[in-house]
Amino acid sequence: QQRLVEFDPVLKQFTNYAMDDGYYPHTIRVDKQERVWFTMALSNQIAMFERSSKKFTLFDLPSRSTKESITISSMGSILKMMDWGIPLANWVSIDEQSTGLPLPYGIDITPNGDIWFARLHANSIGMIDGKTLAIKNYPTPFLGPRRLRSDSKGNLWIAAFPESMIVKFDPIKETFTNYPLPVFPAGSETPYSLNVDQTRDMVWVNGNTSDALYRYDINADKWSHYP
Repeated sequence: QQRLVEFDPVLKQFTNYAMDDGYYPHTIRVDKQERVWFTMALSNQIAMFERSSKKFTLFDLPSRSTKESITISSMGSILKMMDWGIPLANWVSIDEQSTGLPLPYGIDITPNGDIWFARLHANSIGMIDGKTLAIKNYPTPFLGPRRLRSDSKGNLWIAAFPESMIVKFDPIKETFTNYPLPVFPAGSETPYSLNVDQTRDMVWVNGNTSDALYRYDINADKWSHYP
């Protein structure tokens, strides 16, 4: 649905904010300026909602090809035709998993106010400068960056969904470091999501394949496994 929903836990009230543009609003984060940031998965955008002015701003992300650009710009018509049951597989590279699209997915805000996002099918992460709103993209040396969260130092921790590991990105050095998951028993894992306890700098990862949780202690360089 093309809307953002705010829930007031004191008044127990919902407020709807309709969006005129963009498709498939996804993960949400709020910065210190009370700006609400979220990914728009099917329209290849990052959205910002300013609570003070009730205004939406959309940031277009780069396409990988002319065909992809045309597909994204035609998304409104494509979704309507899909609802009508019109087969589009012959001319639009979208399947049931939306693998023909970059798919902006996870998003987070680092302590310095920058906004970082992952594009699952484009194998890239990107940053919107919290002050200038300039956009920068970084190709990832691994597949399937899905969710990402910041630690207390501003490093990004990314779930590499199909590669059985998490990855740290250092925004200062612009380097990636791999941390394979200690799968028990030995095998592969699909880490769908992660979160960082910024007070203790612990990365918590959920393992879809093994029905387990993993915790990585950043400072001690130590893994823990919870079946």
